[in-house]
Amino acid sequence: MKSPLSTHEALYDTSYVPITITAGLAGAGLELGFTIYNQLSGYPSQAVGLTSLAVLFSLTGLILLKFFHRAWLAAHLIVLGIYTATFGPGVFTGGIDASDMVWLVFVPFIAALTAGGKASLFWTIVAMLSLAGLFILNRVLMVDYTVRPSGSTERLIDLACAISAMTIAIWINETVKKRMMGQLARATNQLERHNREITILAEMGSLFQACRTTEEVCPVVAQYAYQLFTTEPGSLFVLDASRNTLEEMANWGESTTMRRAFSPDACWSLRTGKLHITGGSGSKLVCPHVSHPSSFAYLCIPLLALGDTLGVITLIRTASLEIESVTPDMDAEPYSEPELQLATAFAEQVRLTLANSKLREALRQEAIRDPLTNLFNRRYLDETLERELKRAERKGLSLGIVMLDIDHFKDFNDAFGHQTGDVILRELGSYLLSHIRGEDVACRYGGEEFVVILPGIALDDLRERAEEWRVGVKRMSVLYEGKSVDNVAVSLGISLFPQHGETSEMLLRAADQALYRAKAEGRDRVIVAS
Repeated sequence: MKSPLSTHEALYDTSYVPITITAGLAGAGLELGFTIYNQLSGYPSQAVGLTSLAVLFSLTGLILLKFFHRAWLAAHLIVLGIYTATFGPGVFTGGIDASDMVWLVFVPFIAALTAGGKASLFWTIVAMLSLAGLFILNRVLMVDYTVRPSGSTERLIDLACAISAMTIAIWINETVKKRMMGQLARATNQLERHNREITILAEMGSLFQACRTTEEVCPVVAQYAYQLFTTEPGSLFVLDASRNTLEEMANWGESTTMRRAFSPDACWSLRTGKLHITGGSGSKLVCPHVSHPSSFAYLCIPLLALGDTLGVITLIRTASLEIESVTPDMDAEPYSEPELQLATAFAEQVRLTLANSKLREALRQEAIRDPLTNLFNRRYLDETLERELKRAERKGLSLGIVMLDIDHFKDFNDAFGHQTGDVILRELGSYLLSHIRGEDVACRYGGEEFVVILPGIALDDLRERAEEWRVGVKRMSVLYEGKSVDNVAVSLGISLFPQHGETSEMLLRAADQALYRAKAEGRDRVIVAS
């Protein structure tokens, strides 16, 4: 396993620095004082120089640790200082005493505590080579480097130095462990939070796949946005059908200071087509749809698909909760890189889902709508009539059918052209849509024939409604290429469930027969099925 100190990261705790400096200075001072005393007593100057160099190594290590936070290099310098003070002076004083031998044994141990296993192996080899060198000098070259007993003063000073060195070694080791445990805990928390975010996004994506309309998507967005951004209120704005207004379709957290509806030009993210951040060192341009921009930082993420605007997501971060409590520097970034990545990933899923739901809705409308009149088509009529009949039967209600046909439609095509006929069909479709109830269903049955389903209506009311449409169509103004097309009239046949039939086929056949009678009796009239 790699040693914690083999990295060049800053690993130290300031609470241990005074104790470490005191112990290091005490040990170094005692060693230096003892060496100067021995020099006055006849020690060679080379020994004093090496001991001073050892002190310099140790002090340099402490400085690196204190001011530059280089724990790995500091540990090796301290071990080098111990080695130099142990082995060097003995070369010039005629031998090594017992305490110096103990120091050579301590060198690998201190290296293991401060710099890890590899460093301990290295200094073990250095110590063994040192002892082997002394043996060669003593035995082979016949130089007298015997191991001398140490005096009480030397033992006391060496004990003080040993305590200082061990204090430094243990402090570095404990500091590194504490810092590494803190880093491990932070990394673990980040990993757990990241895994939680991935799980939430996956669950949200799974629910998105089951949503068919934008109205179904929005509650899912609010539910999972609250889980992902627990301290940040926000809103989802979706462009309405008129494409002139963004309306708030979902919100989460506390009440936001965003307007509930605004135009696309009121948001800078939609203008620029990219993420827009205000607050801190972000942009100073505040979106007009923000009510109180001075009290918080906020983030706008545009939702675009192939250049088409779908909506925008806003996230709000109050200064009191985030910026001021974490860092007083108001120029600091209000959103970290991981937070921006999460918000972007969330917005991307919402964007894709909204685009898919709109595409699905457009395809569905194309499948059930007549493109010329914008009324429902024959397929939708068949499905809806069956459903409404079952509902009427279950609740004991009536159901009316009105079938109408444009009189002399072929004559209009022959006289004015087929484009004029299309205009008449389009105008009639618009008239029906604006003159039916919310629960009624108007469909283009085929050609110039139309069918309207009217749930829960009495026969007299059905006849009266059909008569109103007949009169209204005659008053309808149709213009084509600046010319007015007059004398547009319709014939209508009506039938009622259950009086004229209990199935959709029977009701449509009865209304069609009534319509045929209206045509045969002179057109421009309403006939009730018999």
